[in-house]
Amino acid sequence: MKKMSKQQERRKENRITKGVILMVDSLGYRDSGVTRNLSRHGMLVMAPMVLPVNSELQVAFTVQDKLIELKGVVIWNCQYIGGFPADQQEMGICFEYPSHEYQLYVDQLR
Repeated sequence: MKKMSKQQERRKENRITKGVILMVDSLGYRDSGVTRNLSRHGMLVMAPMVLPVNSELQVAFTVQDKLIELKGVVIWNCQYIGGFPADQQEMGICFEYPSHEYQLYVDQLR
């Protein structure tokens, strides 16, 4: 039997590679970002500036003229690698209670 990596053990949902342009909003910070991947309860977002871990935020994007808004929490970020600025600043966002519309959208991408 093949042993799973720690990364695989932590992931309970499949990630879907998809670039979606969205807005990120958190206590005075508002900017656009692009997803690298999506799951039913989270997403990986590249943005000009990433928020600290445990930051609460809202993301919003449009799919076929329908606005999808979600409240989430930053669960990890990447600003530096080996003490140097990372080429791509990323943050992992978790949605404890994703909207039904968002879950349908992710399911349709599979």
